[in-house]
Amino acid sequence: QKRPAAPSAAKASRKRGSAPPPAVRVLVAQRDNSAAVWEVDTGARTAVPVPGACAPPAGHKHEPRAVALSGDGGLLASASDGEARVWSLGSRQCVRSLACGYGLSVAFVAGNKLVAVGTKSGGLQLYELATGELVHENASAHSGAVWSLAVEPGGAALLSASADKTVATWSVVGEGGGGGASLAPELSADLGDDAMCARFSPDGGKMLVGLLDASVRVIHRDSLKVHL
Repeated sequence: QKRPAAPSAAKASRKRGSAPPPAVRVLVAQRDNSAAVWEVDTGARTAVPVPGACAPPAGHKHEPRAVALSGDGGLLASASDGEARVWSLGSRQCVRSLACGYGLSVAFVAGNKLVAVGTKSGGLQLYELATGELVHENASAHSGAVWSLAVEPGGAALLSASADKTVATWSVVGEGGGGGASLAPELSADLGDDAMCARFSPDGGKMLVGLLDASVRVIHRDSLKVHL
């Protein structure tokens, strides 16, 4: 009887040296009104909370509807009905409380000096992180809920996605600190269905949008032409 051939040295080496799939960390808004970082093992399809990397359950009176990390990873922003909060991930303490509308989306802009909140009524609110002051508000930025906010690589612009079936870009003007700050409208595109989430591509040249009809669009930022 023929014995099965032994695996080649190259194949055995590849098997021994193959690295497990990398773990992925995900920031999650939880039903107990807290926000936490979970580590996902993509190979085993399991997830566990990262010890100490969370905002306490008593963080909000209502469930947080959106979370965001600062560019340096040191701060967490969470938004809920009537309030947004900024947390230090190092101390797990709230460092700023921001009275806002019904917050559905949140983002750090201008090098983490400002916090933007998108509301259920379609407004955009801009806060100075150092003081917690509301420095700019556009109550009619959209005619429907602002489901998603994303920051352009480099932090010079903000992308909003809304239930009014549009995505829009906004220039971040100023950085607060006595000099004022605002969001100036740039471009807007009607996509024909609720825009549920949106992100910039890594080079900032395209916008990726998820729609309520379960489709995904890729749009050129400068021309608003649909790429995909």
